[in-house]
Amino acid sequence: MNPPIATSALRASHLAAGARGMVTAIVGGEGVIERLASLGMVPGTRFRVMRGGSPMAVAVGETRLALGPDWADALVVVSQ
Repeated sequence: MNPPIATSALRASHLAAGARGMVTAIVGGEGVIERLASLGMVPGTRFRVMRGGSPMAVAVGETRLALGPDWADALVVVSQ
């Protein structure tokens, strides 16, 4: 079951380049959740958007990730 989404939360795909965010939840199938978790994108993870659009590029610490539209939409975040 997916967790409830806070009213101030949005999908990562809506963040623009330069924005900072924090993952609050991951919604989607078990495979999507497990894959994002294996990449370090779990609730509480802070990141910076390097490039918006599709695919979007995010920085998590020194790691850079490219996220396709389905994965970016699976990340529920709050803007930091």
